[in-house]
Amino acid sequence: MHGGDFAHCPWANKAFNKDPCELLLCSSKGNRNYCLHDIAQTPPLEGTECGENMWCRRGQCIPKTPLTEKKKFSWEAKGWTECSKSCGKGWSYKRFQCRRLGDDKIVNNKACKKGNYDQQSVKKECNIKACTEEKKNKPTYAWKLSKWSQCSATCGDNGKQTRKSKCIRTVNGTTKSVNVKRCKKNIKPKTKRNCNRTPCA
Repeated sequence: MHGGDFAHCPWANKAFNKDPCELLLCSSKGNRNYCLHDIAQTPPLEGTECGENMWCRRGQCIPKTPLTEKKKFSWEAKGWTECSKSCGKGWSYKRFQCRRLGDDKIVNNKACKKGNYDQQSVKKECNIKACTEEKKNKPTYAWKLSKWSQCSATCGDNGKQTRKSKCIRTVNGTTKSVNVKRCKKNIKPKTKRNCNRTPCA
């Protein structure tokens, strides 16, 4: 039904209880008062006009935003961070990304003003249940090292050995590899050393 004989009729979406940008409705040239949707019930394309000086953006019918307008950018919610605590009331922070309204592209966050969103929605309480004595135990961090590698030479002046290191967090007997920054308070063991530094026969 999408062709030269059909026209977009967003005004009819009210009958379907749909936003004009949620469901594409078209009428035929023979009967402009009768609107239909296709079998797949697809939405209009981005930028489709849905009213006077209005267009479809991300499934919503919104006013057109000229590129010359000062407010070219807008914050957009991107979900929540992991709770800062597993119990005893922690905080989860809302993540945002900056969208350029002119071409609907995600851009660097510096383009959006920090105060251009609802401050009350930035964080929320989470995991408010009281901690048991077991969960109150603080985690510990320590370096874990692999075995030394085989020496790179059997003799001479260039023999070297290496080993890998990682930071391990331990809580209530459970261990997990974490970012090495967590172990910065501990002196990091050497991961390189000389070996077989003897004259070759």
